Amino acid sequence: MHSKGIYHRDIKPHNMLLNENFEIKITDFGFATNKVGPLETLLGTPEYEAPELISEKVYDGAKVDVFAAGVSLFNIYTGIAPFEWAELKKKEEDPLYKMIAKKDNKYWSTISETYFCVKNPDKLG
Repeated sequence: MHSKGIYHRDIKPHNMLLNENFEIKITDFGFATNKVGPLETLLGTPEYEAPELISEKVYDGAKVDVFAAGVSLFNIYTGIAPFEWAELKKKEEDPLYKMIAKKDNKYWSTISETYFCVKNPDKLG
């Protein structure tokens, strides 16, 4: 999808299906775009939004898709969405959303080190 220049912008478990080989297939391309360059339109499901969407900044479609896929897989694996308890109506005031949107984010470092043994998540690219 990304190699063809298509960005989904609403990846979440509800938009994932498994085929007979247990491969994940993405559905519902209603928010998808093939626009070249930075994106500005804020779309998606709040519980799966990348920090740049929460901060209402321009963003890279591939990166926000990968972030949402990671959150989705976390949700599928653990049975809980990591951000479901955030106050979705007042993002600018919610401490969880502030923590996700912060540039120097200790939350992701702690999660990475605890669950994935990644010592410096900023170097992952």
